[in-house]
Amino acid sequence: METPSQNSKDRPQEIHYFRDGRRGLPVARVFFGLAILALGFYYLALNLGWLPAGLNIDFWKLWPLLIVFAGLSLLSGKSWTGGIISLVFGLLIVAVAGYIFFGNAVSTTREIRIIPIHVNTTTSTQAGNISIRIGASQLNLEGGSLALVSGELRTDFLNLNSNTENSDGVQKVDLETTGPWTTSLSSHTSELDVQLGSTVPWDVTVEGGASDMNLDLRRVLLHALAIQTGASDATVQFGDVMGETKAEIKSGASSLHLIIPKSLPARIDVSPGSGLSSRTFTGFTKINDSEFETPDYASSTKKLDLTLDLGVSNVQVIRE
Repeated sequence: METPSQNSKDRPQEIHYFRDGRRGLPVARVFFGLAILALGFYYLALNLGWLPAGLNIDFWKLWPLLIVFAGLSLLSGKSWTGGIISLVFGLLIVAVAGYIFFGNAVSTTREIRIIPIHVNTTTSTQAGNISIRIGASQLNLEGGSLALVSGELRTDFLNLNSNTENSDGVQKVDLETTGPWTTSLSSHTSELDVQLGSTVPWDVTVEGGASDMNLDLRRVLLHALAIQTGASDATVQFGDVMGETKAEIKSGASSLHLIIPKSLPARIDVSPGSGLSSRTFTGFTKINDSEFETPDYASSTKKLDLTLDLGVSNVQVIRE
């Protein structure tokens, strides 16, 4: 017969596991997840052209943040005290990053500077080629200049880099606004006025971020036009062209108003994947879902080939 002591020794014992309720906040994981989301949204906005021109962050230079995340993970995994410390440091990092990237957008009273633009025509100039790169600015481009290129930049926060050179009779002019970027003009002044000479044919390239554009090309002998812009409102009024002239417009979320003379035969090619919210092509005959032509296009030698590669856009094309 078993004694009570023997019975208690041989009886299976229940073992209970208790978890330590003192767990830290998963702060590092939260901030690491937010960093991945921010990285994804950055490249999405960059590909869609929503960011100002010239904004290009080199994320390889941010590798020390991996060490910061590792330190936050060690702190937050120990106790609630470590979690709170990690949270404070994490918020401090976010505040510093926000100041670096958005601090320049704070409205302040600044002096408006006028930066003149003037490029003379040389005796060897047979054609012009202008490239304009702007950030959050108002761009006004037209013809009629007595010089090859003239104009001015009115701004309270940007600078203007300009360069010109002549190669084989083509006068190349580069204009680029630089300085602290902003996603809005509501708190700043930035207006670029450019006039082109009317005596030579022109290749015109415009790259813009969050910009408003008004291109009056009626007094510009156009050879080629290329526009790449982000979130913008743009009006382009065409005039005389040289032979079969190609114009390409790539844009993100925007509103486009294109005016083509009735005397100029034209064709519109809408790239696949363009997300047009609405479109009006007055005076054009539909060939298929992506091609539109004026009745006199095929038989003409002087004509406009217009390619539209657009995001979420409202497009109006009229002939007058």
